[in-house]
Amino acid sequence: MRLILLTGMRGRVGFELSKAFEAIGFEVRPMNHNLNYSKYQLPSCSELSQYENVIVVHSGQPNAPRKRADRIRYISATRDLIEESHINSFRFIFVSSLSAHESNRSNYSRDKQCLEELTIANSGSVVKLGIVSGLKNGHDLKIEKMQKMFTFFRLSFLLSSSTIYFTNLNSLKNIALDLNRLDFYEGYRVYVDTEFHPATELSVFELSLKRLIVNALSLLSKVGSGKADVLLSLMDGMRKPN
Repeated sequence: MRLILLTGMRGRVGFELSKAFEAIGFEVRPMNHNLNYSKYQLPSCSELSQYENVIVVHSGQPNAPRKRADRIRYISATRDLIEESHINSFRFIFVSSLSAHESNRSNYSRDKQCLEELTIANSGSVVKLGIVSGLKNGHDLKIEKMQKMFTFFRLSFLLSSSTIYFTNLNSLKNIALDLNRLDFYEGYRVYVDTEFHPATELSVFELSLKRLIVNALSLLSKVGSGKADVLLSLMDGMRKPN
């Protein structure tokens, strides 16, 4: 029997991943953190002895607003989970994002990059997703509604200099199928679909104004403003890294 221990199972990505894993024959068990994100508890060896293959899939993270203390505990807890999985010879997969790259200055991106490096250092695999679209149960990000709102307030240029890549439900199913491949378990795998928000040229004024707003959001993000962090991720994060 094959078992997947999944964090973030109640989240929008984790929920869909759990269904995809179950559809191809994996048993999926949620793995939760304690109240302050300082510990993920792996099952005991006796509980796992019946399984021939155990895979830890880490897709959970603290909800916004993300206080500095929560972020530090989350990274520490994930580091422990990665190392413990490695010691027990469990396959470890970290679900990251295309927004995790050097040109994205948000806390979200920095945390993801840190955990990507820890995962690779312990022979794990990193799955990088775009904005996940097509989700059910009210989880879908309404990117078109957001764009209309930005246009209404004459702020559409905030998004116009980035290409926003999407990952749809079929890609999440492909992740489940790819677990059967031996080369899946080390390195990076990127799941991107053809749907995207295309880049457009900006005027000098728009570029200057965007730079001013981005710098202001960066400052707010550093002092713990969760909304600023989310906006930075959308504006600056989902573009292809330089």
